[in-house]
Amino acid sequence: MAKQQQFLYDYRDDHDGKNNGKLTTTAIVLLVISILLVAFSHFVLIKQKEKFKKEIPLLKENKQKLEKEVEALDGNIKHNDEVEKEIEELSELAQIRNERDTNMKKTFSFIGILVAIAGFLYAGVHIFGTTSKYMEYHSLKSNVKKLSEEKDKKNAELAAVTKKSADVKAQYEKLKADKKIKTVYLTFDDGPSGHTDQILEILKKNNIKATFFVIGIGKNYNDYKKIIDQGHVLGLHTYSHEYKEVYANEESFFKDLYKIRDAVKSTTGLDVKITRFPGGSSNAKASKALKTAIINRMTKEGYVYFDWNCDSTDASGNNVPVEKLVKYGICTTHPDINVLMHDTNAKKTTVQALQRIIDGYRKAGYTFETLNVNSPKIQHVKQPEMK
Repeated sequence: MAKQQQFLYDYRDDHDGKNNGKLTTTAIVLLVISILLVAFSHFVLIKQKEKFKKEIPLLKENKQKLEKEVEALDGNIKHNDEVEKEIEELSELAQIRNERDTNMKKTFSFIGILVAIAGFLYAGVHIFGTTSKYMEYHSLKSNVKKLSEEKDKKNAELAAVTKKSADVKAQYEKLKADKKIKTVYLTFDDGPSGHTDQILEILKKNNIKATFFVIGIGKNYNDYKKIIDQGHVLGLHTYSHEYKEVYANEESFFKDLYKIRDAVKSTTGLDVKITRFPGGSSNAKASKALKTAIINRMTKEGYVYFDWNCDSTDASGNNVPVEKLVKYGICTTHPDINVLMHDTNAKKTTVQALQRIIDGYRKAGYTFETLNVNSPKIQHVKQPEMK
């Protein structure tokens, strides 16, 4: 800004000096010409009047020239006024700029102060936040240490419980091997049905859990969940249970199996891995080669199938006499018994015989359990061991 002001001052002084120089030169020229003309005229008037007449045109010409020069001087003067006006405007503009710069400096100073304050505030928040994070870190570190100690304690307790469980299991297996513990697995095929609620009620009254090998066609899927909710176990018995369809080929069998698997999973959320062949693994409806292929694939996919070693004979017809069902439904020749029964609308007498069958096993000293993939594999056709 100081340079702009100095420029304006230098410009004005230079311009004024040039104009004053022009005015002085012109005045001197006019004065000299006037003196010369007066002297010359006087001399001519006296000495050469005629010659003077000849000089008149020259004087006129000089007059015109002077008029032009005067006019030019007037133009210069006018121009000078305009220049001075422009200089004044520039000076005012310079003053305005100077004031603006001053205001800008004040504004920047104010902004600088605000930025500094913001910086201090940010630093304070940052420092406070860092301190807070530091405190939070140490608090978390302390909590992690406590949790780690608690975890170690729980692991020690778990190890003790696991060892105790292993000891109990070993004792249990020893007792079973000594035939001092006998287990019976009550299983019901082809449900759910109109008799399912009655079967569940009898089991509940006796505080017994059973295994239900369910199918899907024509069934109410909600009954799957009802069975699970009461603490029982579901097994897969194919969706349709139609021999011609199920045993048409390997793909047909697994398509049907996956269908019931998905139906159960969609209702209960369980991915069931225990199965039972329609007709059992020794059925005559499927060729030996087909059954071998199915069994191998089942094993590969993690499925375990179960047959039975005690047949209640309720599949031999509808309304089989209760006495017959009780007679054949209680088998005490083996420490692990898998009893085959059916849960269909036509098997009314099975429901009627159930309590007596339960009483018979209790009298013989059997405990009641549900099946799982690790249960004794009672199979007509043996399944290869899973790798």
